[in-house]
Amino acid sequence: MRLYKVLLSASIISASSMMLSSCLKDQEDIFDVDAANRLEQRLEDCKNTLVSSENGWAMDYFPDRDITYGGFVYAMKFTENDVTITCELAPGQTETSLYKMTNDNGPVLSFDSYNTFMHFFADPSSDRYEAYDGDFEFIIMDVKPDLITLRGNRTGNAIYLHRLDSDPVQYVTQSASMAENIFQTEFKGTCGSDEVYASNDLGVRYMEFQWKEMEKQENGEEIEVAKASGAYYVPTPTGIHFVEPVQLSANSGEVTDLTYDDSTFILSGTDSKGNAVSIKGQVAANYSMYNEFIGNFTMTYGTSGSLDVQIVDDGTGSGYLIKGITNACDIKATYNKSVGGIDIANQIIGVGTQDTWMFLATLANGNFYANVTSSIGMVAIKDVDNPGTFEFTDNGRAAQPMVGFTIVQARGGSYYYPSAPYVFTDGESEMGAPVKLIKK
Repeated sequence: MRLYKVLLSASIISASSMMLSSCLKDQEDIFDVDAANRLEQRLEDCKNTLVSSENGWAMDYFPDRDITYGGFVYAMKFTENDVTITCELAPGQTETSLYKMTNDNGPVLSFDSYNTFMHFFADPSSDRYEAYDGDFEFIIMDVKPDLITLRGNRTGNAIYLHRLDSDPVQYVTQSASMAENIFQTEFKGTCGSDEVYASNDLGVRYMEFQWKEMEKQENGEEIEVAKASGAYYVPTPTGIHFVEPVQLSANSGEVTDLTYDDSTFILSGTDSKGNAVSIKGQVAANYSMYNEFIGNFTMTYGTSGSLDVQIVDDGTGSGYLIKGITNACDIKATYNKSVGGIDIANQIIGVGTQDTWMFLATLANGNFYANVTSSIGMVAIKDVDNPGTFEFTDNGRAAQPMVGFTIVQARGGSYYYPSAPYVFTDGESEMGAPVKLIKK
């Protein structure tokens, strides 16, 4: 094809020589502004667009030229001289720094003044001499009122800025929360009349859709062939945004955005052909929803030990208070969304005089673990063979499995069994395995 173009160009040289003078005049009319001025104008237009957004811009940021880490959500608000940046690495936090528009063999947006968030993936350290192969200088590829397309100067990755119509900090915080909500690795559902199957790589935020089509071979025979279409995505406050359109099935159109309902695990939307999309994240048979753990239970342990407990919402929608384990206080628990269980971890339950602390600690092989910063503990998961029963198991945050709970008192570097009311309500200080919750 390249040779064809060269030959074609050569063949028209003689025919065009008679018109050369008039063509040159036309060229002068077209390019009446020199290249340097055109570049300056483009930089000015981009800056005006950046500053014009009252709420700033959301950035789909992809460090690493191999996209090893997937995409991350940033948001930034520009003024004439500086930019305030927030990102999902630290939701709710912001940092302001300078930026500039430069000419570096083309129009460039440069965050050259140090910003913790913008430079996190780009600045090297003693452990990572290339950091995370990120960018803080971006070539400006295209500027539209609501979408600016950039290219990483180092990685060459496409980076997109979307005009925001909401507060940037709120946008990032809600997007980070959405990322936690979408934990399923498989989705099944429909797009129009087609069945849809998708795999979700949480590590890099890449979703691939698979289907089969009948394809005619050279000999005229039709055989069934596996097809796939995938794209990287970033979370949004309402669901996910694919950085490029993705096809879902044999007869579907493409989608770029899907809405997620965390109460049903369903991603939904409409494809480019107007087909309704509804795909549900797949969870294990022993998965439980948050509200299943609210109510009155019997907590059993050992061969015959049991406590009557009540579990209530702690007001956050993601945690619980367990009443009845000890008369001294309520015990805190969290909803483990990834497995659909209730998680009880090491925690301080009381502070006394003379530097005395009371802990709910976990047991393993005759030892207890009272480290409250490690989240070591146990998680109760549905027993599918016994409706209404939830069986505790180690939550996977320690080198050896936890098998029960104990209440201990720490004073002066030593540990003791405390006295009432810091004991279990049946008067014991240890709650050995197995531990179960049985709903009343």
